[in-house]
Amino acid sequence: SASLSITGTEGVAFANIYNIEPLDLVVPAHIDRAMKILGALVLFRCQSPETAENLMAVMNEAYTLTLVKDKQGDADA
Repeated sequence: SASLSITGTEGVAFANIYNIEPLDLVVPAHIDRAMKILGALVLFRCQSPETAENLMAVMNEAYTLTLVKDKQGDADA
């Protein structure tokens, strides 16, 4: 898959995040669950743009985040 070739991950973990959930509790629980998959890529699907922004704020506080770019994709832009 493209995810595998770009990131080297072996599995994808999906997490649905709803507006009413306490992100400071839910996000680490999903991350911990995904860590059982070697080299997992976690995909968060948020109910609203506001929830996505809040999720990124929680993740930025709790984790070191890095951006992965596809070099081939840059040439297409």
